[in-house]
Amino acid sequence: MPVLPEPDPLPAARADDAAAAIPGEAAQGDTPARAVPLASLEPGASGVIQALDATTPAGRRLLDLGFVPDTEVAVVRRAPLGDPVVYELRGYRICLRRPEATRVLVLPRAPKPRAASARDE
Repeated sequence: MPVLPEPDPLPAARADDAAAAIPGEAAQGDTPARAVPLASLEPGASGVIQALDATTPAGRRLLDLGFVPDTEVAVVRRAPLGDPVVYELRGYRICLRRPEATRVLVLPRAPKPRAASARDE
C-alpha cells in the first residue's frame, strides 16, 4: 500500500489569512475578536451583527425584521426572570426570547465611557 506524503503546512502569511477568514472573527489590532450569540450580551452592551442562522422560518423572519450583517444592535433590558430581552436596532425596539436571540451572532463593542458627573468626584 503506497504511503502518501504529508501536506506542507501553510506559510505564516497564509495561516494568518486563513484564521482571519473564519466566520465570526474580525481583526482589531493584533487580537481577533470572536462573535458571540446575541443572547449572551448583558443589558447596556451593544454589538454589530456578523451572521444569522436563517435556515428556519424564525431565522428568516429575523432577517425580515432587520437583523442583517453590519447592523448595530443594543441590549436595552432583560425581563425579571431573564427571558425575553428587549433589543434596539435600526431605530426600533424588539423583544426576543433566548432561542431566537441565539441565532444571531454579534461582535461585541467596547462599552462607551461614561461622562463624569458630580457624584463621581
